[in-house]
Amino acid sequence: MQRIAVIGFTGQGGALALQVCRRLRENGYMAEGYAGAAAARRSGLLPAEGGMWNWVQQMFREKEALLFIGACGIAVRSIAPFLKSKWEDPAVLVMDEKGEAVIPLLSGHAGGGNALALQVAALLGATPVLTTATDVNGQFAVDVFARKNGLKIREKALAKEVSARVLQGERLPVLTEVPLYGDWPGALYKEEKTGAMSERARLGQHNPNVSGDAQADGKKSPLGISIGKDGQNRWEKTLHLYPAQLTAGVGCRRGTSKEAILEALQQATAQVGGSLMDIRLVASIDLKAKEAGLLEVCREMEVPFRCFSAEALLQAEGEFTPSPFVQEITGVDNVCERAAVTGSEGGALVLKKQVFSGVTVALAKGRQEIWF
Repeated sequence: MQRIAVIGFTGQGGALALQVCRRLRENGYMAEGYAGAAAARRSGLLPAEGGMWNWVQQMFREKEALLFIGACGIAVRSIAPFLKSKWEDPAVLVMDEKGEAVIPLLSGHAGGGNALALQVAALLGATPVLTTATDVNGQFAVDVFARKNGLKIREKALAKEVSARVLQGERLPVLTEVPLYGDWPGALYKEEKTGAMSERARLGQHNPNVSGDAQADGKKSPLGISIGKDGQNRWEKTLHLYPAQLTAGVGCRRGTSKEAILEALQQATAQVGGSLMDIRLVASIDLKAKEAGLLEVCREMEVPFRCFSAEALLQAEGEFTPSPFVQEITGVDNVCERAAVTGSEGGALVLKKQVFSGVTVALAKGRQEIWF
């Protein structure tokens, strides 16, 4: 998570907002602090332009998370008109102005709110207050697992059923085309491609890739999880997790439409035999952090949008297509290729800079390991 807005409503809240932003920036986040116009002038925070309604509407478009420092009631009433779904809404957190507790109110799993609450609490010495059932019961949460590993959930309605069954004590089968690392949750067991339960799972022997006994009654589960691109349907209901592996580096002119950017991404992924489903993350330079078309594309595709400074992009290793014009404007010789490599955390370019109606796109593929 990168783009965070923090707003304080009192003098003490504003001072804490400045402190939170400073600590978040020190840890790699793009955090901006806000307050009402008068308080902003006194505190050095940015003004929440146009009143709370307009400010929240704008932040819902631009940010991945909002942190309100003040009463929960203020936050709830402020965000209520803009709520859509857990898959689209940014994470929303609340912290009291003394910095004693931080509470994720919205998008705790899919939006990363719980993880951010834990991070903020650790940085500020606060107590994180998590209320999601899987967290308080220490159970597997498929939406958290998917977000952490760049897996796209195809049947979002089934994600809720997976959690419900896990909380009821059921164990669910998993069929995977890719290696899974780490200790398997007790709520899951590995099913072989033949449809049989793995021998070690059946016997309850320890294996780093298998967890525990089979379901006690031996009945076939009506719901299972499939991880891979083939999308196998083994059960009555299957939750498919699609491993997206591409990072798209994008450059565009100011005001470029969402439609133009989407078309460019579609053409770029098609050139490497993929589709928009294969895009794990979109990356660009920080000058584009508030580019409406890019923000809309990432919101529609439900992928993170990461922006990097020119200095960070210059650290990318490899041979890149130079542009004197881009160098003059941005301070870096190439945005899309460098952003793709940087966003993929050192991955390799699989598609060098391509230009589609003024939109530049490059694709990089990093090593993907899936961990519990």
